[in-house]
Amino acid sequence: HAFDADADATAAAAASARADADAESSRRFGSASVTLPCFTLRRPLRAGETRRLNLFEPRWLAMIDAVAEARGGDPRGAEIACGLAVNRRYVSRAWLRDVDAKDAEARLEDASYGDDLSARDDETLSPSCRSADLVVEPFVRVAKIVDVREGTRAVTGARRLEVFLQGGEETRRAERFEAHPAGYLRATLAENESDSETTKQTPDGKKEARDTSAAAAAAEIVVGPRGPPANSAASRASRPVRVVCVVGLAHCNGVLSRLADANVEAYR
Repeated sequence: HAFDADADATAAAAASARADADAESSRRFGSASVTLPCFTLRRPLRAGETRRLNLFEPRWLAMIDAVAEARGGDPRGAEIACGLAVNRRYVSRAWLRDVDAKDAEARLEDASYGDDLSARDDETLSPSCRSADLVVEPFVRVAKIVDVREGTRAVTGARRLEVFLQGGEETRRAERFEAHPAGYLRATLAENESDSETTKQTPDGKKEARDTSAAAAAAEIVVGPRGPPANSAASRASRPVRVVCVVGLAHCNGVLSRLADANVEAYR
């Protein structure tokens, strides 16, 4: 999708969409699905975890402002979808258009992967226009905003927000992701059937409820499927292989450290 990194352009886009936009911070009761504003995080948000986000890009500021406006000025308590971004690429929209214009095969390949190709060859693009190419896992953690602190950036003096999110117990399948005109994402989540429960006997003789809903199945997939022991040959043979390509030897230790912090295997 495309967005503008300029603060004034983003504010104008948000204002033009405000009149007919759905409330950004609350569930739509009576509907089979719900749409929430969405952060795409580099590492998964766990249930009960509090995550601090340092936001200064105009699109994220616009998202929090929309949430606050829908709640009478206070964004605290609003629900936010948090997805795991497997890959994120942001490039100048003008650069991407020029590259595709010179290589017809590359343009067709980009289109097949869903890249944003909406810029016309004769369109004048601002240097602040961006094209975002995201690969996001199909499950999100529903979190709540617990605190927001206003501030400014040290060098530029531009507006900055510290937003504190707390991961909820709920993990939902995302039916689709869509871009808001202001540049941030919204996730439409599948219906939660959390009322479907059965009981199972535990080794100590107690009974405990087991959620058999689609949402519970999604959560189970997130933390790892049941089946052969994790280190068994059968388990290793059935796993997809994910490859991380590192350009530049000096970056390897940092990448390995981030992968370890993200606990990639447990999330998969």
